[in-house]
Amino acid sequence: MNVALLRKIIHDTRIHLIITIFAALGFPILFLNAISAFDLEAFQTIFRVPFVSNVISALGGFDPGEMMSASSLAGFVFVHPAILVLLWAFIIAVAIGRICGEIDQGTADILLALPISRWQIYTTTSMWVAVCTPVFSACLVIGLWIAQYLVGLEQPLDFGKLWLIVINQTAMLYAVIGIVFFASAIASRRGVATGWIIAVLVVTFVINWLAAVWPAIKPLSYVSVMTYFKPFVIVRDASIPTTDIIALLAIAIAFWLAGCLHFTRRDINVG
Repeated sequence: MNVALLRKIIHDTRIHLIITIFAALGFPILFLNAISAFDLEAFQTIFRVPFVSNVISALGGFDPGEMMSASSLAGFVFVHPAILVLLWAFIIAVAIGRICGEIDQGTADILLALPISRWQIYTTTSMWVAVCTPVFSACLVIGLWIAQYLVGLEQPLDFGKLWLIVINQTAMLYAVIGIVFFASAIASRRGVATGWIIAVLVVTFVINWLAAVWPAIKPLSYVSVMTYFKPFVIVRDASIPTTDIIALLAIAIAFWLAGCLHFTRRDINVG
């Protein structure tokens, strides 16, 4: 790790960081305020609709109609598409901006001329993103805690279970980090890297959803990182899905190491 580079990364990403933190704090408040107009029986009826049930099952890993509670509804905050896009966007922006963005902008020669190794560039950027992601997940729980008092829910939230979701979500985000850094390491243009990453994330998201409604492609769901992120199961069982977390961390490590090896050995055209 390089301290000077870390300071520059923090300075360059501070606005994006602040926006993401406030969005992660504010979204749960808006979400709980929206659902407070309905009672649990109303949601139970809605989730009995096959299409809705399949969508929620794909997002959360379990049929919410069988375990409806205020905490299970709060768990949907962690898999809401808006939140996923928000968190993934931060990871993509930082990784691409620092890894292949310098090459794309033609400033890689200046950066590499400094007494900073490629290993330090890769690991320092990775460390900053890895530190930020659990903070974002924690902000979602803090936002739910604030929302509980602002909204005045009839049924209190079980924060012991919600904090366990943070562990699973962080592991999922680490898997995304590994994939994003790998794509950034092998690409030389922001647009190319961004296109690859968005395509992979969209495909894995769609596969995970289709597997819930189309049993024939269920075997393919195991290539999706979302398959191993199950907030509703955590709320139901009040336990951490250890196997899923191990799978996510294995994906994260494999892709991150592959990207690191390629980035430190590749030829970089700085002309």
